[in-house]
Amino acid sequence: MSKENILIKPDIEVAKNFIKKALSSNSVIVIIGDCSVNYLGRASSKISWGERIIIIKEDRAVLVHRPLGYEPINWQPSGSYIESIAKENQLILKIIRRKPSEKLNIHFRKIYLVISYKLKDDAIFYMYGEEEDLKRAIIANPDIIEVGLKILETERKTGNGYIDILARDSNNILTVVELKKITASEEAVRQLNYYVNSLSSEIGKDVRGILVAPKFTKRALMLLKKYNLEYKKVNLRKISKISLKKNDITRFFK
Repeated sequence: MSKENILIKPDIEVAKNFIKKALSSNSVIVIIGDCSVNYLGRASSKISWGERIIIIKEDRAVLVHRPLGYEPINWQPSGSYIESIAKENQLILKIIRRKPSEKLNIHFRKIYLVISYKLKDDAIFYMYGEEEDLKRAIIANPDIIEVGLKILETERKTGNGYIDILARDSNNILTVVELKKITASEEAVRQLNYYVNSLSSEIGKDVRGILVAPKFTKRALMLLKKYNLEYKKVNLRKISKISLKKNDITRFFK
């Protein structure tokens, strides 16, 4: 980053022109200063003077942050109209959204730092721990759940619902596998029990049920024992790193 991209304690007029230039080039802008903030739109809010961080992204999304916490106290979405004005020894940022009508005005009486930079980020965002990730990993490697488990199908309709994974264990017993990416509750256990009972009535044979989740509530564990169901605790982050071969899973996702 060159000196041309940074202003330290600039006067108001210099800061105004710097921000205008950065806006015209669709650069990301970070401003640290003593400001007040007024919002009028679907609701209204006002916060008096304080030292804050303002981030303007290249798509004209705007975030106003206080020194503590991760959530902005005010924000405007992408596509906002932004104007930089110097008036009465203050820098004023006017951020306007037309539909729905919203206005965010930020007044700076002191500016400590302004940075602008053209960022490049083409990376694909990947979130660990989606149920689909868990399902794919189990299909590719059923031993995650139990050695000898063989996957028969996914999203198998039974009763008024769909079984996440239907498998057969090493003793040739049909096994219902219900997946949860969050802490499994009593409701998840009841859901699994419903699928097991529905399938058992349908085929006229006993069916196993296994609830798979990263965590289980105490009540869920008690209910699993009551219904004679099983459970398997998994680490979603580790599951997400399992290498999947396309040929192993294609037939389940046509």
